[in-house]
Amino acid sequence: MPPEPTVIQPVGGRVTFYLPEPNLAELRRLDPDRDWRMFTQGERAWVLQTYLRLRQAGFPVDLAGSLPDEGVVVMSGARRKQVNLAPGQRRRLLLVATVQDLGFPAIADVHLVQDPRQAGAVYSLPVTHWPQPGLLPREAFRGERIERIEFKGTTENLDPAFRTSRWTEQLAALGVTWAEDAAPSTEVARDPSRLRWNDYREVDLVLGVRPASVTVRKGKPASKLIVAWLAGCPALLGEEPAFRELRRSELDYLEVTTPEDALRAVAALMDNPARYLAMIENGRARSAAFTVERVTQEWVDILFSRLPELQRRREFQRWRRLPLPLRRLHGLVGGGRVRS
Repeated sequence: MPPEPTVIQPVGGRVTFYLPEPNLAELRRLDPDRDWRMFTQGERAWVLQTYLRLRQAGFPVDLAGSLPDEGVVVMSGARRKQVNLAPGQRRRLLLVATVQDLGFPAIADVHLVQDPRQAGAVYSLPVTHWPQPGLLPREAFRGERIERIEFKGTTENLDPAFRTSRWTEQLAALGVTWAEDAAPSTEVARDPSRLRWNDYREVDLVLGVRPASVTVRKGKPASKLIVAWLAGCPALLGEEPAFRELRRSELDYLEVTTPEDALRAVAALMDNPARYLAMIENGRARSAAFTVERVTQEWVDILFSRLPELQRRREFQRWRRLPLPLRRLHGLVGGGRVRS
């Protein structure tokens, strides 16, 4: 009978979130809903926000700027080249990396993915992205009116066809205003102060159509759809697997690929107010599965229940024993994009 596998547990029952930044004392004082602009980038949104949310909910977590000697550690995959472990230390740590839309870091034992297309390998587990912190939903008094359609995000994630005067003028002919609450990703990282990504109070429709070059890349979550549900704003979204994975009916969102598609969809909703209101009500029902409380519980299940179970699987034990070069090869063969 094979020996019982060694299962790495959180030291003292606590999970360490690794964030090598010099101002950790200030970061620990942040509140995601009050200070939402601090969470517009990948590592802050995933690692820091998760630590703060779990701590607020009373779960045993720590935030550290250096790796502990043992236990369970959550880190961003973007830090993969900064992590250098001695062989003995690697055996005592279970490294859990948030992948975002990056490659899978070979140094990590477990990869948390936000795109269902990336799940399936023994080392990858799906996790729902946090909803927009500090969310201000659409004002209820706006009722069935459709006067403003908006894109919220980085400019790289909006199809250029929707950044033309023709698109703006055609919407205006319907009596609808177009707005871009957007900036290049470099500007978002440097200074997000002018962004209003949390504010949907005067938004009647959300548009999210990425350029084709971005859509084909794995790693993009269904965040725009989930936030639209939570915000009470029907959405016009592109042909993306993450959106389709969640879609149950046409009340979830309207799929569009071109400005012409979007114009027809807007006109149809304006002609059918009952359907527009039904989409809002449907979104309210669907959003119940994606609240902060639900995502918090999902993280707790992963960190304190699923990880111990995963470590007992023989396939995972073989994966953990692989040297890093073989892990990279394993990922290339299995389609996991494991990188150094």
